[in-house]
Amino acid sequence: MQNERVRRNLAEIHAFISLTEDIGHTEKLCDIHYHDEVELLLLTGGKLSCYLDGGCVTASTGQVIFVDSRVPHWTAAETADCSYILLQFIPDDFEPGSRGGRSAVRSLYRFARKGTESARLIEDPAVAAAIRSAWEEYAAKREGAGKFILSHLYYLMGWLERSGSLSASVLPDDQAIQKLLPALEYIDSHYGMQELSLETASDVLGLNPAYFCRLFKRATGHGFTEYLNFVRVTKSEELLQNTSLSILDISLEVGFSSVSYYNRIFKRMKNCTPSVYRSAQYSAM
Repeated sequence: MQNERVRRNLAEIHAFISLTEDIGHTEKLCDIHYHDEVELLLLTGGKLSCYLDGGCVTASTGQVIFVDSRVPHWTAAETADCSYILLQFIPDDFEPGSRGGRSAVRSLYRFARKGTESARLIEDPAVAAAIRSAWEEYAAKREGAGKFILSHLYYLMGWLERSGSLSASVLPDDQAIQKLLPALEYIDSHYGMQELSLETASDVLGLNPAYFCRLFKRATGHGFTEYLNFVRVTKSEELLQNTSLSILDISLEVGFSSVSYYNRIFKRMKNCTPSVYRSAQYSAM
């Protein structure tokens, strides 16, 4: 099973933007799929729904649907006059040091970016205007268009952070992050050990567990166990995509003590079960 590979069509920017106008009839636009990019859908006409496991977000003209990265979803036009602008990008690619860096640092960025919602409806006219302006710059291809589009993307990322849809990123030169880096790399290499604990990770740095816990919280904004579970779930995504291992075997492979606990944590983080995630694949309609 493969996730959707979003093609880039903005020069020097890892992003994709397109306009689909007047579909002409109601239809399912794509099969259930996911991708590394966050997705923004601005309805320029009609009505469109985004379906997630156990939920649905519907937007009308002028409204925007936000879908977080690697969230299985599919969309359907609810009216024949459905038109929309699609914008997809990876927020981490716009942060210095996050792209192409060490695996542990990339994991930390991705962890720090997780918001509180897998998908949501946005009704702020300013967000719609930024997406529309980005499309107009792309379509007109005027001098300096890339810089204008980038400014709109930064505005959108700022809005998503302020609204809680995306968390603010962690700066890679932060002293606490640098101090934690050996422990983060240890977690990235030993996540499959069921005995990996706060005490084990703190020993890597020679720190008292209580102090390590406070340092970790200050650096990441989250607790050690939450981060460890995030890394394990992220690693399990690769196994769900690329192997035929059973859900039970995958849960043990990445360090969870039981498949029921793995299923519960995966569902909490991904808003779907591992089996639904495994079945998600992109199919253009």
